[in-house]
Amino acid sequence: MDLSNKTSMEIRLIMKDLGWSSHDKLTDMGWGGTYGYGIWFEKWVWHGRSTLKLTGDKVCFHRHTPNLSDIDSVARVCAQQALSAYAEYTDCIPCQDAKNATCKATMCQDWDDERCLSKKND
Repeated sequence: MDLSNKTSMEIRLIMKDLGWSSHDKLTDMGWGGTYGYGIWFEKWVWHGRSTLKLTGDKVCFHRHTPNLSDIDSVARVCAQQALSAYAEYTDCIPCQDAKNATCKATMCQDWDDERCLSKKND
């Protein structure tokens, strides 16, 4: 999906239509006396499976910046990571590590366990 030249709000609306929830935050807490911006994209159902039942949590991708002129590009990078993970991780739950890389999450249940199927559409 081409997200280039989209604003952060346009990206968030596209992601909403694809089943992702999002939230963002503009705060001076933790930014050393200046303001910073953070965005999160989250999903509780992953390819028809309940992430809560498989990992005990949601899938969450996030990005942050102290440069408020980068809000659109930070939202774009975060959304692209989330969409790439959804395309690549079709039989397990992904997560974002401390270096912002996507990796396989530790799952406490088997992907094929029928109890992990979600009643919601993905």
